[in-house]
Amino acid sequence: MVAGKVENWIVIADCSQVWATQLTNSKLHTMVTIMQENYPGRLYMLFAINVSFTLRTLWTVLTNFIDEFTEQKIKVYGEDYHEDLLQIVDAD
Repeated sequence: MVAGKVENWIVIADCSQVWATQLTNSKLHTMVTIMQENYPGRLYMLFAINVSFTLRTLWTVLTNFIDEFTEQKIKVYGEDYHEDLLQIVDAD
């Protein structure tokens, strides 16, 4: 963080090695809580890419438990993320 500067973060999380069996309710709850409490003013967008079908399905359930403002900042994709990501981040 830079003192005196307004920052907008774009986070790209490659989830190609993350499996549904690794995510417990406790871990998911902690992750969502941290995101809502710490990043609403800093996080511009989070792209979770290469997410398995099971985890994408789980994400649709989780969206019922987070506020709409946070939900709009988090995009979850399988392998079809390129076009949307390139609208926000330069290919270089």
